[in-house]
Amino acid sequence: MCPPPLVEDVSDGVTRSERASERSRLLGEVAATNGGAIGLEVGSDDRDGGGVAGQPISTPERELLTQGAGEIDFVRTALEETTAVAYEEIREVWKRRALPELRTAAFLVAIERVGNCYVSQGIFP
Repeated sequence: MCPPPLVEDVSDGVTRSERASERSRLLGEVAATNGGAIGLEVGSDDRDGGGVAGQPISTPERELLTQGAGEIDFVRTALEETTAVAYEEIREVWKRRALPELRTAAFLVAIERVGNCYVSQGIFP
């Protein structure tokens, strides 16, 4: 049985790509007002003229620009790293053994992993 497809969390109605687009747009606007540089002062307040190059930053912009990574960001980063490492291993086997396709290399890597587990646990000779 195949696992269910990964579905993006859009509980608030905004997709990850929409969030990234909005963040990029805001960063571009902030950089344009500051001659291409982005520099938020920690603790600066819009009322005292703080912000980028002395220009005030609205509360939504500040929240978007200063929000930290959430749990889902860490999970996605770990998944991306795992995928990249697995691909590199499969690609290396594909090239080293001159296999016809990556799929064959992936099967070979998987079978080798299962075999190694069997050997390490004493299940197979």
